[in-house]
Amino acid sequence: MKKLVIFKLNGNLRKGGFDATIEVGLDGDRASLELEGKLPENPELADAIACHWEEKYRPLGMSYRIKPGNIIYSGSIHRVKECQTSAAALRDRVNRWLKSESFQNLNLQLRSELNREDEIRILLRTNDPLLHKLPWHKWDFFDSYSNAEIAFSSPQFIKPPDPLQPPNKGKVKILVILGHSERINVERDREILNNLDKNRAEVKFLNEPDGKQINDSLWEQGWDIIFFAGHSETVEDIGRIYINPTESLTFERDSQLWYGLRKAVERGLKLAIFNSCDGLGLAKQLDDLHIPQMIVMRDFVADLVAQEFLKQFLKNYISGQPLYLAAREAREFLQGMEEDLPCASWLPVIWQNPAAIPPRWDALVPEPPASPSRRKKRSWRTLLFASLVVASLVLGVRSLGWLQPAELKTYDQMMRLRPDEGTDRRLLIVEVTEDDLTLPEQKNRKDSLSDLALSKLIEKLEAYEPRAIGLNIIRDFPVDENVPQLREQFQQNDRVYGACRVRDTKTYPSLSPPPDLPTHRVGFIDDESDSDGVVRRHLLFMDRSATSKCQSNYEFSVRLAWHYLKQEGIRQSFQGKNLQLGQTVFKRLQSPVGAYQKADTRGGQILLNYRPSEQVAETVTLENVLRDSVPAENVRDRIVLIGANNLAAPRVVTPYQAKFPVVRLQAHAISQILNAVLENRPLMGFLPRWCDALWIFVWSGVGGALAIYCGSRLQWRIAGGLALTILWGASNVLLLQGFWVPLIPAVLGLGGASVLGLWLRQNSVFRPSPALLGGLGAMLLLHILLVPSTPFLSGAIALATAGTATLAVRQPQRQRLS
Repeated sequence: MKKLVIFKLNGNLRKGGFDATIEVGLDGDRASLELEGKLPENPELADAIACHWEEKYRPLGMSYRIKPGNIIYSGSIHRVKECQTSAAALRDRVNRWLKSESFQNLNLQLRSELNREDEIRILLRTNDPLLHKLPWHKWDFFDSYSNAEIAFSSPQFIKPPDPLQPPNKGKVKILVILGHSERINVERDREILNNLDKNRAEVKFLNEPDGKQINDSLWEQGWDIIFFAGHSETVEDIGRIYINPTESLTFERDSQLWYGLRKAVERGLKLAIFNSCDGLGLAKQLDDLHIPQMIVMRDFVADLVAQEFLKQFLKNYISGQPLYLAAREAREFLQGMEEDLPCASWLPVIWQNPAAIPPRWDALVPEPPASPSRRKKRSWRTLLFASLVVASLVLGVRSLGWLQPAELKTYDQMMRLRPDEGTDRRLLIVEVTEDDLTLPEQKNRKDSLSDLALSKLIEKLEAYEPRAIGLNIIRDFPVDENVPQLREQFQQNDRVYGACRVRDTKTYPSLSPPPDLPTHRVGFIDDESDSDGVVRRHLLFMDRSATSKCQSNYEFSVRLAWHYLKQEGIRQSFQGKNLQLGQTVFKRLQSPVGAYQKADTRGGQILLNYRPSEQVAETVTLENVLRDSVPAENVRDRIVLIGANNLAAPRVVTPYQAKFPVVRLQAHAISQILNAVLENRPLMGFLPRWCDALWIFVWSGVGGALAIYCGSRLQWRIAGGLALTILWGASNVLLLQGFWVPLIPAVLGLGGASVLGLWLRQNSVFRPSPALLGGLGAMLLLHILLVPSTPFLSGAIALATAGTATLAVRQPQRQRLS
């Protein structure tokens, strides 16, 4: 991610310190965060800056690109060591200053807002010239953020004007001014620039020109980059360049070159590079011209340093690196020279107009106009053809039910990736475990719970005033005569609900409810599993057979949820054939729908939106309750579910690749109903059929666009991988909102249209007619309108689509052969 950090320092280093403001945001966008702090005054640091540059660095005696004739002291090993020691001391002073207590909180907040992988531009905006001399790149911040670089900027700025002429076509225009070269070797700069690819850059050299030659060149055409190498200096904040042995120029307003440079900016000048000494004065003067970005040397620069920086910067920049990172890497390369040339990497700095975004090299070289054959390959008709054909085929295959197994498995994977929501505090599960079977209260049991143990359990729970008690254990036998209190609890306690089973299946027979429970407190626990045995649907109600042992029309979890919601003032009703609780409508599944193209969706079925938690609700054992080990607040006003979790207990398979005891499945079902009604938690469902078709068609279009518009196989693969990532992410985000969108069909559409488009691009000059596209669109519409009522048409429509597409593609080839 690209970030822009604007660092404003208003004040004075010697007296009063600075008010510090940092703005952070996406590069090219408004700041999303603003931080404020203080940096204290530091006269010792100010003295150290002046001492280092003027007394330790400048007298080294290198071949500086400073004003000819200036006296330079002789260098020596001793002076080099002194300069290196001074540099290390200045670096340490800077970091201690930036760790000041008044600035530390701002420093930490800034780091917390940035990622180490971010591409970060930092603009330092200040009027204090001493801060421009500080080695900001030695701030330990840059050790942690390897893709960050700092630039200087004035506190006031104006956006550069939009170019008055179209950008240069095909080549970067570079004006190179090689100035007075006494005692320095600017020919090496010429050599580096002359080696640029002639197909990508057009370079004009002016060798020791006079002012008129430079002015005429600035006016004759637009330049992308202006480069100067030679002698320069800054005196009393006025920069001056020496263009020949007798002539020098400044860039003050109304000076000889001021209007020429302004015209260059109006025509699209993007970058000015001054590969010469003491360039900060030049940058400050040229700032009035609103040049988007400049690269200058902070102080005196040795010939060798200037040449090596230019070579490395151009290599990095032309290879595709962003301007800031290209400059940083070139600057860091100079560190290898600092044993003999101290502070070499301290010299190059960027001066930036905050309103401009640094362009990449490729942006300076617009792509040439496409040839007719290339435009033909990129035809929108070909794109639409590939999208319609593949989308129709995918919809046809899906309608036949062939994709259903893959879609269900993918849905399970997405369900497992959802964030944990924690347990539902409205529920408590009491499980009868293997150890609970041996409790003394379990004598004479016929199932997981003896009558005595169940009676005591209900009695214990009742004392804590639960909202409801659900017995998720089938008891189709009468109460033991020795435990009459249990019969009384069943008959008179309106909190107690029981279960039965409606259907006769190979796995489970139809079973009666507890004989002493009223029918309105009984619910069936028949589950709806898919062909792979996984329970993904929830059966709310159904019409039971008159001969069934279980005469309840409503599911066990629905009965308990109704009881809970009734005390919240919420009543149940029906909207058509859909159950409604309060304002929430539970829309029934009606196959074919979504991934369920072939499934039995009779009755009131919805998708079961499992609670994505390791435990759907707090769970205790039978022994915990009987021995009073459960706090009252864990029971009060909750729905308590009682079920078996021992070796003989029935289990169900879920999308979480785990076999649940049935009581936990019921807990998920109750939790879904309560949370949908009381907290508007999304119910899981499908988009309308036309939306599914549009989703598949759009992703088919994306696949076709990748094949037709990507310039190379590598770009095609990278873009395809990115598109799949976006599709996967979007499908998961929509699932969190309750929408199960067709992921597998969309992947097939994306891949199929991409492969077809690539084949058409490489092997055919086929251009589909509007009539053909209209026919394919009609076939796609048939899938949406006719297939739900007449599924047998799916295969016929898919075959017709494939046949039409094949004939259309082959026809131009036959014409060429004849």
